[in-house]
Amino acid sequence: MTPHAITRLILVLLFGFVAGGPITGGPACAETRYVTDMLILTVREGPGHEYKVMTTLRSNMAVEVLEEQEKYLKVRTENGLEGWVAKQYITTETPKPTIIAGLNDTIGQLRARVEALEQASASAAGQIAAEKQNCIKRVKDLEKDLKKWQKETAAVKAELNDITRKHKNLLAASQNVAAVVAERDTLRAANTELKAANQNLKSTVERLKQDNDRLVHKEILKWFLAGSAVFFVGMIIGKASRKKRPY
Repeated sequence: MTPHAITRLILVLLFGFVAGGPITGGPACAETRYVTDMLILTVREGPGHEYKVMTTLRSNMAVEVLEEQEKYLKVRTENGLEGWVAKQYITTETPKPTIIAGLNDTIGQLRARVEALEQASASAAGQIAAEKQNCIKRVKDLEKDLKKWQKETAAVKAELNDITRKHKNLLAASQNVAAVVAERDTLRAANTELKAANQNLKSTVERLKQDNDRLVHKEILKWFLAGSAVFFVGMIIGKASRKKRPY
């Protein structure tokens, strides 16, 4: 806040203070007035010089008017004493020293208030600067996070598109699942039959091998016997020929 603005604020508050009326207020039924610029004013027990003096009042002291006559006023002093004073020495105008004292108090309060506001303003400015730095850092961190999230989002979208494509292909392929299953069952049945036929063929081959081995053995034996018979016949014929030869 500039000095010019502070001065304007003080003047506005002082104007309101002066226009607002007296400083010291009293009950609703009493009016506050002030002793005029005379040195000492006596307070008597009744409205006249013949009454006993109760106390004296100094200039600019405030009193509450309780009752008013032509020349005298019944007043109550600041310490609660009630008595009569000459009306001509009481005025409704706030004394200048009282106004000045009130203005001085107001100025002091305003200066204290201005100082407190300046301190609060400086503190708020510091907090704003700190928060601004925090916000800048936070924005940078958020920008980094945003880039990271955008990258991850792109990767997830690519994966989603790939999975979606594979899903569509599987859906298209699954339309022929029944036919594939039936063909698989047919192939399984044929494979079972082929296995059974193959086992039968193996048994037949094994039996044929055994039969063939027996036949081979028989044929060998046959030829062996035939050879042996020829050999023995030859021997017999040879012996017979030697016996018939002349000596």
